[in-house]
Amino acid sequence: MQYDNPAGRLLEILVAVKRHPKNAEAREVWRAVFGLPKSDPGPVLSAKLGKAMLLSQQALDLLAEDHPELIEPPPSWAIQVSGAFQVHNVHGTIDTFANSISDDTIANVRTAAVLLNKGSNRKVLAKAELAEMKEAIEAVLKDVLNTDDLATGLRHYLARALRKIVVAIDEYELTGATPILESIEQAVGHVMVDAEYKSFLRDSELGQRVFNALQAASGIVTIAVGMPALSLAVQQLLK
Repeated sequence: MQYDNPAGRLLEILVAVKRHPKNAEAREVWRAVFGLPKSDPGPVLSAKLGKAMLLSQQALDLLAEDHPELIEPPPSWAIQVSGAFQVHNVHGTIDTFANSISDDTIANVRTAAVLLNKGSNRKVLAKAELAEMKEAIEAVLKDVLNTDDLATGLRHYLARALRKIVVAIDEYELTGATPILESIEQAVGHVMVDAEYKSFLRDSELGQRVFNALQAASGIVTIAVGMPALSLAVQQLLK
């Protein structure tokens, strides 16, 4: 991925789809594009397609902030992408989608991605960075689930919060870095309203490992989105 913005993410999807033969089974193409196993039963694929369909409107919303003249009337690329999703038969072949996406459409989506990226200090997260974060969060999630030393309510909260981060990491190429950062901030900020959780992070060995994993992930993501690291603020919250 070259650009961490909705148009950039849409561009990657369109280019990836167009690499496949037009007579390829649509579901298999989408599984490959989204990195899903062939054993996926369907609901995950449907959810990812839904998020992909939103990318063109999300890109238009951002363009409207700095380039309102580019969205009225709606640009042809947005109409074509929206139309492609509307007529597409996911149970058929991929040509029902790909035939609506011309080279000009892809070129115009790329232009939108470049415009949204202009002046931005966001950087694209490398696959190695995403894998590092996911591995660290999954490791402490496993420990949380396996320990007998946590109250049921605290265990449930931690499991939900950590799984939310993992999902955001897995969906990075669809939704970008912001949901990862928001899920980390939510997990960290929970200390403000839950004294038991705050004590767990501050005073227990497992809590320290959870905290360190959150802090390390936040360091990677805040650099990517061009924001100050959370480290000092987090340390203050735990006092």
